[in-house]
Amino acid sequence: AAGFLKKAESEAFYDSILKAMWGYLSDKLSIPVADLKRETAIEGLQSRNVEPQLTDDFLHILDQCEFVRFAPSGGNVEMQEMYNRAEDVISRLEKQIKR
Repeated sequence: AAGFLKKAESEAFYDSILKAMWGYLSDKLSIPVADLKRETAIEGLQSRNVEPQLTDDFLHILDQCEFVRFAPSGGNVEMQEMYNRAEDVISRLEKQIKR
């Protein structure tokens, strides 16, 4: 994602963030990526006692990435903000989800 951010390749950037978020969650919850969807993600996060706000933040990133992939808008500033938010959410999840 960082490489696509530097090159301002919006579609590839958001796709990369989306894949990174799902991949991270798949690894942390021990659920194959193919079996992950919103419902299983929410259930898995709840079963690990992740704060509801953090679950909402995770889902918000997914929603924004999906939306932007199909309705491209802003530029590097929005992409940088998304990168920072994704990094923050993963960091917070890392602290809450104990393996």
